[in-house]
Amino acid sequence: MHPHIRLDDGTTTLPKNRTVLSLNTKKDILKLPGFTHLNNYLYKELKAYVRNRVHLYSNKKRGYTIGEYIEKYNKEGWSFNPEHDSARKRKAPAKKVPPPIPKGYVRTRKGRIVKA
Repeated sequence: MHPHIRLDDGTTTLPKNRTVLSLNTKKDILKLPGFTHLNNYLYKELKAYVRNRVHLYSNKKRGYTIGEYIEKYNKEGWSFNPEHDSARKRKAPAKKVPPPIPKGYVRTRKGRIVKA
């Protein structure tokens, strides 16, 4: 992925007071800003990506709402692009693009993106 690419407008049809980690269907996760283009991925993979994104955006362990997620995404977010292909068996191959490094973050030697 190229630096700071946003593939959506940062809005969603989900209720703003619902918690992000309570999204229990793939359709709900795909409605989140930054995840709209990941239709080829399995639910369990998307759930793990959402969990990682929440921990990157917040120190909260519980109660991180969709409204808070959208505010943070619009302020400093970027579209999520996984580093590996999906475990889905029948799909088109994913394009290999390096993930972006947003402002205030650095890449570690192992390739992870963490706050500076």
